[in-house]
Amino acid sequence: MLTVENLHVSWGSLEVLHGISFTAKEGQTTVVLGPNGAGKTSTMKAVLGLARITRGSITFNGVDITRMSPRERILQGIALCPEGRQVFPTLTVKENLELGGYLRSDASAIRSDVERLVEWFPILKDRWTQPAANLSGGEQQMLAVARMLMSRPRMALLDEPSLGLAPMMVEKIGEIVNKIREEGTSVLLVEQNANMALSVSDYAYVLDAGSIVKGGSTEEVKTDSIVQSVYLGV
Repeated sequence: MLTVENLHVSWGSLEVLHGISFTAKEGQTTVVLGPNGAGKTSTMKAVLGLARITRGSITFNGVDITRMSPRERILQGIALCPEGRQVFPTLTVKENLELGGYLRSDASAIRSDVERLVEWFPILKDRWTQPAANLSGGEQQMLAVARMLMSRPRMALLDEPSLGLAPMMVEKIGEIVNKIREEGTSVLLVEQNANMALSVSDYAYVLDAGSIVKGGSTEEVKTDSIVQSVYLGV
């Protein structure tokens, strides 16, 4: 579904991704693990067209999207739930959700999706007319995920969704990732929380200092001695 080949990304004169290659298959959850500063968010931004690609290619469903704009990539079926949630703080929960479907014109289907997502995340209904700034961190994360799903993506990009959340909410995030995949949307998940990420993924890559240092099925990665000692605390 998504194929990244020999991808180099730079911010100004600093190269942050050094020729990484990976695939994310349709109907699966693929996780990219790595420490802070490894290049995980740069990878996500490159996939959505928000980072400067200097070399390499990105293909989605057989279409080369390397030079497409973010808008074109969203129309292809890619959507991002960004690191740090980045909800619109002064807008209500309802308005944040509606903005998630801003490229759609099917009004009745948009309303239907809003109703469906409120069933997924009942807390949002309770906060319906409140500014997003008034929500807790976990509630804002629920809103950010729901807003992303309003575009009806074929592939959902989740950038550090568990960051800064309490353990109970981290567990909830894992359940949501599974539900997204069960509903037919493929997932590319970037995480520092290896235990949660590996519990919900089919395939895993380890990114360190801008390079892929390990890749394989989740079970293969789980049994790697370095992954166990550095990421899983075994």
